[in-house]
Amino acid sequence: MDTIRTNPDLSKLKVTIAVTGLKTGDNPQPGVAVIRSIRAAGFSGKIIGLVYDSMESGIYLEDLVDAVYQMPYPSAGAEAFLARIEYIISKQKIDVIIPTLDAEVILYIRLKEELMKHGIHSFLPTEECFLMRDKTKLATYFPPKGIAVPETTLISEASQIISSKDQFPMMIKGRYYEAFKANNVEEGLKYFYDIESRWGLPIILQKLVPGDEYNIVIVGGDEAAVWVCAPEELVITISKGLAAWW
Repeated sequence: MDTIRTNPDLSKLKVTIAVTGLKTGDNPQPGVAVIRSIRAAGFSGKIIGLVYDSMESGIYLEDLVDAVYQMPYPSAGAEAFLARIEYIISKQKIDVIIPTLDAEVILYIRLKEELMKHGIHSFLPTEECFLMRDKTKLATYFPPKGIAVPETTLISEASQIISSKDQFPMMIKGRYYEAFKANNVEEGLKYFYDIESRWGLPIILQKLVPGDEYNIVIVGGDEAAVWVCAPEELVITISKGLAAWW
């Protein structure tokens, strides 16, 4: 199998890179690790952070980013999203955007041509390819291929949490991002509204299956995977950090 270059020299690359997903803490987002990897490669250009919440703690880390701008949540739609990008580039040039959160990637894919008109580059899959890994499709995609998945239900109304009261504890998941263990209806409703407000519908209810957890990270080439890592979920911050580090 071919390997990817792990230590590129970015010292002569004079561009401005925008990176999203700067939340740290118990469930860190990938952005901070991505930026640190870029910095470690000797990058001498500017890095700006794009955040959805002023409390994303990564923006307060010393020497991480050169500037920070707040974005509307993806659920606000493409028009609001693009309008904000256009405002930002009127203040700060952006050459490359690296989106790190699943829920926002679909917007960047659909706005690729619009962003290119402003000189903003990205490196993203096609929409068809991206939608193949949508969590809402797991329950129908994997079983015919001989891969078992937990019992899964898609819901779009909070009342469906109440009608599922006999199934707790269960996992409450966003379509692209965030997953919480809910022990009762009250917790289920809280997580439903939290996820809906940030990432939209549908919400995924999934039977809780005890056991070891593994994350598989794959970097794909034109015809095959070129890099694979499967860290065990010993502690959530360790495995999420490893998954984002590459």
